[in-house]
Amino acid sequence: MRVKTFYRVLRFISAVVLFFHVWTFGPLWQAVAFAAGEKQGPGARVQGPERQGTGAGVQGPGERFEKTIEDIREKVDRAGERSRKGEEPVAELQFIKAKKTEIEALDS
Repeated sequence: MRVKTFYRVLRFISAVVLFFHVWTFGPLWQAVAFAAGEKQGPGARVQGPERQGTGAGVQGPGERFEKTIEDIREKVDRAGERSRKGEEPVAELQFIKAKKTEIEALDS
């Protein structure tokens, strides 16, 4: 009697472990689909399904966010250079404030 109970418990535990393993690692086809995606050129990122069929000039919100952050970093560097020279970085500060509102709009 004790052996049958052990096998039942062992089967149940094995089924639970198998279920969670398949649930976690089951969608391996997504990795293959990602690797087989179209590339724009050497070293280019793979286009996601939300980007297929869009024009080349259209950017998604994530790409616009990254570009805005990059622009802000460049302007902060320029403002630092100007302030080290003793000049007022007024134009850079206005640009950064304008981009801040754009980031807040993209964040929502």
